[in-house]
Formats: sequence, C-alpha cells, structure tokens
Amino acid sequence: MDPRIKSQRKGPIVFLIFFALVIGTVSGVLIASELNWLPITLAEDARPDRIEPSTFLMDSQENFRDLVELVRPAVVSVRASGIDLEEHFQTYGMPYDMEGPYEEFFDQFGNPYERRGPGGGRDRGPGYPNFIPPISEGSGFIVDPEGYILTNNHVVESAESVRVIMDDGKHYRAAVVGTDPETDVAVLKIVSDETFPYIDMGDSDALEVGDWVMAIGNPFGTLAGTVTVGIVSALNREDLPLPGNTYYKNFIQTDAAINLGNSGGPLVDLYGRVVGINTAISAQGSGIGFAIPIDLVRFSYESIVDHGRVVRGWVGLTIQDVDYDIAQHFGPGIIQGALVVDVAEGDPADEAGLQPEDVILEIEGQTVWSKSAATRLIAALPVGEESEMVIHRDGEEMTIVVVPARRGEGPERADADEEVEDIVEIEIPTWEGKGLGINVAEITRTLTRRYDIPADIEGVFITEVDPVSPAFEKGLMTEQVISEVNGEPVETEDDYYDIVDEALEDWDETGLSVLLKIYTEDFYGTWRPIYVAVPFE
Repeated sequence: MDPRIKSQRKGPIVFLIFFALVIGTVSGVLIASELNWLPITLAEDARPDRIEPSTFLMDSQENFRDLVELVRPAVVSVRASGIDLEEHFQTYGMPYDMEGPYEEFFDQFGNPYERRGPGGGRDRGPGYPNFIPPISEGSGFIVDPEGYILTNNHVVESAESVRVIMDDGKHYRAAVVGTDPETDVAVLKIVSDETFPYIDMGDSDALEVGDWVMAIGNPFGTLAGTVTVGIVSALNREDLPLPGNTYYKNFIQTDAAINLGNSGGPLVDLYGRVVGINTAISAQGSGIGFAIPIDLVRFSYESIVDHGRVVRGWVGLTIQDVDYDIAQHFGPGIIQGALVVDVAEGDPADEAGLQPEDVILEIEGQTVWSKSAATRLIAALPVGEESEMVIHRDGEEMTIVVVPARRGEGPERADADEEVEDIVEIEIPTWEGKGLGINVAEITRTLTRRYDIPADIEGVFITEVDPVSPAFEKGLMTEQVISEVNGEPVETEDDYYDIVDEALEDWDETGLSVLLKIYTEDFYGTWRPIYVAVPFE
C-alpha cells in the first residue's frame, strides 16, 4: 500500500482516540462529584472564621493589659524649666544625646526640646532680648500616695520650675525635694494635698536575665503614656560612659524600647512593681536600654525624704577589681571580689583591722563581684552602726566588723561626728509679679514695624515672661500679642492687668483659669490666633 494512504488513515484514528479520552475523563469527574466521591472545597470554606491563639498568648495579653491599668495612672510627664538649663544641656545634650541616628529624625520632624510657643512659634534663642529659657522634658512615677515622685536627676537638674502632668492630663506644680547626681536620681513632691495613685517598689536583686519587664514613659516629650515590653537582657552593667557626675553605676539592660524622653520612667516587672528607673539608651544600636536598679534608687530616695540629701557611708579604703591573674594568685577559692590596695590611717577600715591585699568577698551578706559593687555597698552602709564584711586573707575567709563614718561631697571623708539634720520643710517654687507672670506693653508703630504685626491685630505685646510662672509653663513667650482676656478685648496695659486682677479675685472661689486669645507668628511669617488657658498656680 502506498505509504501516503496509510498515513492519511492513521490521522482520524488518533483524533478519535484523543476525543474519547477527553469525554471519558470529564464524564468520570461529573459522576464522581454527583456521588460525592470527589469532595469539593470552596476557597471561602477553607478559611477559618477566626484564629484561636494559644492559651499562653491570651494569658500574656491579659497580664500586660492588667499591668498597664495598674501602673500607668502613676506615671507622669515631667517638664522642668530654668535659665541654667542651657549649661545643663551642654553637659547632657539637649537633654539627651541627639547626635548620630536621631539627628536626621529631629531635622525632619522637629526637636521636641526646642522651645516653641502656642501655635508653633519658635523662640529666637539666647542671642535675642528677653530670651525664654528652654524646657527639659522627661518622665517620672509616683511612689507614695502623698505625691512623692522618682525621676532622673538629669531631667530636673538646674531647673527653676517643675511641672508634672498626670496620665489623665491634669497638671501640678512640683517641688524638688532633693537630688543625687551620683546615681542620677531625683525626688519630687507634688504641691497638693490630694491622694495620688502610686507604684510599689519591687526587688531588683531578684531579677534574672530573661525576665519580662515593661517600660512606660513620655518619649520625645509628646507621646505620654507610651508602653513597651521586653525582657531583662543583662544585669550589673557598670562601665557605661554616661555624661554628668554619675558615680555609682549598676544598670539593668533591657530590650524594652526606651526613647528620648523616657528618662525617669519606671521599668516594672510582671507583678506591677517598679524594678528600675529608665535612664539611658545606646545610640550605636537598637533595643539596648538601661535602667537604674530600684534597690540602688531606694537608698537615695529614703535618705532624701528623711534628710533632704543623701547620706552615705565611708570606711577609708582604696580598692581595685580582682582580675583572673590576681584571683589565681590568691588561690582557687577566689573568682571575684575587690582587692584592698590601701587603708587610710585612722579611718573606720583601719580601726576595723582591714589590710592591703585583703580581698573583700561580701558586705552585709551581699556578694562583691567588682570594685564598683564594693563601692556601692559600702556607700549604702548605715553611718555609725556596725556592719560585717567577709574577706579573704592568707588563704582563709574571715569576718570583719566595721563602723562606717559619713561620706562628704565627693570621695573625701566627712567628720564622723557631724550630725545629720532631718529636712524641716520642702521649698516650694514660687513666682513673683502680676499678670500671670507676663509683662506687656502697648503696641506702638515701632513694634509694628519691627515685628511685622498686621494692622488689624489689636492688643498688648508680650515683653517678658517669668520663667517660673504659669504662663511660661503654658508656653507663652515674648513677641506674641494678647488680644483678649476672658473674652474681653484688650487694648492697653491697664486693660490687661485690670482684667487679670479681677480673675485672680475669683480664682479662690471658681478655680477657673484665665483664657487668653494670643496671636503668634508661625514659621511662614503669618500671624495666627490661638486660645490658651492659664491657671494662677
């Protein structure tokens, strides 16, 4: 047979076989579907209605919510103001170091520590007349229902006026009871007879690496009540290069986010007890924050509340760390401690019998792992009372009883016989002057030309604001115009002071703030109105 004819017959046969296979496959699927041999699952049926989280996650979430509800009402924002803060910022860096990774952020979004008035007006700085002092903003927390607050010393140092803002938005004036620059701790007292929510102090010595902790504070001065959660990353961080005069360093490291403005806020454990004061962050990395252990803070707090200052012990020792080679020299039983280098003649350590080459292992039952630890523990010893030290000498351990003297300012011993006077009263900051602490002048042609004040704006021109006045606390500054006071137009100095004096007479009965209508120049040179309510205290 001709091969071409054979090939032509083969084509239809192949087509018929393929067609039969397709028909058979489709028919089989349809029959199977009708008989439920093939389960059909729609896409929307495959998606569950909701995800059921594990019991662990749900319990953790509830615990965190309970913690926030318990702790946050006692956390406050702290605003400190004063002329001397300029020098303070040069030490601490406005008031924290904003170089490096934060520089671009503040260039783009603005610096919360730059003094601005209502409506965004910019203070012209110390090179201009009537310069308004800057403001330091941080966090703090109440530890006593009478209104005692713990915060960092670097938040309020050099301040002339301090105001705290509660979680519910209420403002209170606060007095600085005392500070301890050597641990970077400050104690404030709210000027009020009210009873306040507070946080219990915990036990930072009981913390272990991996424990859950929560940080609450006022980052960037604008995000009050911010809550972050993390763990204890490390303990006993002693050699941090912090600015200022911090001498006793022993920090908790945590990865709970701590940002600029969190300084002074609490670090709390899962029981809602404060275990540290958030103090510093590492500019070289993220998730690296540091807090002062509350057991170190407690000593400063109690001493300041009792005496108005910190009273520390002194025994007259020069000590150094025990490194690996020194430990090997003294024998296998020595792995850490503080080596005595010198003993001051006639000081308590000399009278107790301590000698050079003694290795201090314990102080009042607390383990000494470094020179810094020994220094802190000695400073916390009660003045004039017997205290025990466990030392290593000539291959043996022995207990030495020492009676500390009072340490003076800096590392010199004070007179052991000097009495420590209890604090008599807390100095309450006050402001003097009339008119809410604002000095005003009538708007003249000279002022109008100099400051480009529009002709349709009438009122009085602010020439000075007392830095410890309520007006300053509310952000008022020089080169603004007050056009109304409590809804009444103001055209002259007498108008302004008369209306404010009337409001002051009603203050004791009504407690109402004075409502000012302010005109301020924005960044674009446009004068815009804004209302500001200013209290009398």
